[in-house]
Amino acid sequence: MKLTKEKLYELIEEVISMGGSRKRKKGSASSPTDMGSKEKPCPPGSFGPGIGNKMFDPQIPGATEWECSTEVEDKMLLVLQRFITYNKWTDGAENLAPQMLRYLLNQGDENTPIRRYPDGKPVYRGAGLSFKERPEQAMKIINSINWNEPEGKYSEKGMDFILFKLNDYSLKPHRAYTSFSPKLEAAAEFAVKAPAGGKGGARVIYVTNSSEAPDGNYFLEFNDLFYKMVTNPHYKNKTKLGDFQTVAWANKETEALYLGNGALPIQAIMINIVTLLKAFRHYAVKNKLDDQYHSLLEIAAKLTEKRLPRPIRRTGKKSPIK
Repeated sequence: MKLTKEKLYELIEEVISMGGSRKRKKGSASSPTDMGSKEKPCPPGSFGPGIGNKMFDPQIPGATEWECSTEVEDKMLLVLQRFITYNKWTDGAENLAPQMLRYLLNQGDENTPIRRYPDGKPVYRGAGLSFKERPEQAMKIINSINWNEPEGKYSEKGMDFILFKLNDYSLKPHRAYTSFSPKLEAAAEFAVKAPAGGKGGARVIYVTNSSEAPDGNYFLEFNDLFYKMVTNPHYKNKTKLGDFQTVAWANKETEALYLGNGALPIQAIMINIVTLLKAFRHYAVKNKLDDQYHSLLEIAAKLTEKRLPRPIRRTGKKSPIK
């Protein structure tokens, strides 16, 4: 069942192709702005009500003259920089989402610092699935999987992940932004290190199609140019968030940031079966789900050679697992 990466990617493409294809609205025109330079700095005011024609132009490396950013652009840039630096969304930043989407639809592409991630592409989220913190979500996933039909296996840093299709499951974000990645390897590495992946949680990778984002929600991708942008000593940011600081140190990260609170359909999940069973056993004992746990334990024995958690044995009862 273990597949080469090439075969696994082919299988994932097949799985996510079952998702819907959404038609997107085209963005509106950008607002013109003034030009600035070392000799002629940009005025302190905002230029136009929206967004300029050149994305974050004052921070592009090597510029001797630049298009002055609008206040919206300045705030957008600082919000994104702080997210990369602290993995935290600045308070009130979700109000920027509609303007950011309009901007990205209008001119974002692979040559701009950021862009709206293209439709029809796979995106991955490595995470810890906690039975303690989110038992309903964990049980819904367990009950949405046909455990007798695994699709393939992938390994990262000695940890095996088994791919299963999900039936009618959506991920409901708990905040206005959720980290995904366009690269399976990056998501798998995050899953291996996931805080909830140890005691009390399972290590998983959510797999879906970028086209599945509901209306008003979208994926934002950080391109290479974003990590190459520099602090411009001759440009003054027009917000109270301070001046831009380079995030070149994070250039190995790959981010497809899901913006919005809309429930995102998840088409498949990759699970480390050992950590899942460890987490589920504790929950099953507490909630008297012995039969479901033992059924999953028997299936897992056919899927992995790794050592599995022990059966549940209650006083006066014989375990169904020999």
